[in-house]
Amino acid sequence: MAARVFGTIESPPVGSVVAHAFVSPLAIAPEGEKMLPEFITSMFQPAAKLGIRLLTLGFDAADPRLAIVQRYFGGRVYRTRLYQVRWPEDCSEDCAAAGHLFMPEVALL
Repeated sequence: MAARVFGTIESPPVGSVVAHAFVSPLAIAPEGEKMLPEFITSMFQPAAKLGIRLLTLGFDAADPRLAIVQRYFGGRVYRTRLYQVRWPEDCSEDCAAAGHLFMPEVALL
């Protein structure tokens, strides 16, 4: 009932399938962030034709594109913590310390 009042999508009945799909934000580089709302909106009609009611995206909390998506579309936020694991002999840099954004593939979470 609350979903109807607040204009959000209702939870499906227990045991049913959630009609959703995953979208990769990697399709838009951080420099092209102005195009992101249009890019996401362009997926609505094809998704609806397939019976998809929810689109899921994943962003690093420090990704400036996250704020853009939240401002234009709202949505629900699911926070998680992912860890970088390296072997002692691995000389590669720490991604977080180097300022790199982590781009989780939400379909695998």
